[in-house]
This record gives sequence, structure tokens and C-alpha cells, in this order.
Amino acid sequence: MNINQPQHLFQLQTELIDMKVEMASSKATDRIINIITDLKNQMQNEMHEMRHDMSELRHEMKGEFFALGNRVVAIETRLGMTEEKKKRFYDRAVDYLFKAGYGVSTVLLAYLMLTLHLIH
Repeated sequence: MNINQPQHLFQLQTELIDMKVEMASSKATDRIINIITDLKNQMQNEMHEMRHDMSELRHEMKGEFFALGNRVVAIETRLGMTEEKKKRFYDRAVDYLFKAGYGVSTVLLAYLMLTLHLIH
């Protein structure tokens, strides 16, 4: 046995341990990089899905607002027509009442004149 042999064995063992530690840390680093890359890809996919869902929601809301606008216009039109019908009915009623009042006053005036004529 050589005097330098234990020293060489110790140095070889130290180098072997260093290589194992380096390989283990390299594998752990690679795993961490892979996990980070996977998480980044998942986040990008989720963001893409969220943007797509928001776009669909925006499109649906535009459609609903358009339909709501049409309904409001229809309601306003209907209310306008109803108010117009009420106004026409009121105008006709006033016109008929005025004509009836005019007719009754004419008959009363004629009756009063006839009564006054007969009394004299």
C-alpha cells in the first residue's frame, strides 16, 4: 500500500460526492425550471380562456342592450300611441259635450223665446 493511496482515495471520494451533489442540484434545478415553465403555460392558457369568456360576455351584453333598446323603443311607441288615443278620445268627448251643450242651450233658448212670446 502506498502512502499516497489513502489520500488519493479520499480525494476521489470527495470528487465523487461533489459530482453527486452537483448532479442532484442540477436535477432539482431542472425540475424547478420545468415546474415554473408549466405554471407559466397554465397561466397563459387561463388568461386566454378568461379573455375569450370576457369577449363572449361582452358580445352577449351588447346583444342584450340592443334588445333592451328595441323593447324601450317599442314601449315608448306604445305609450305614445296610448297617450295619443287618450288625447283623441278626450278631444272627441269635449267636442261632443260642446255640441250637446250647444244643442241644449239652443233648445232652451228657443223654449224661453217661445214662452216669452206666448206670455206677451
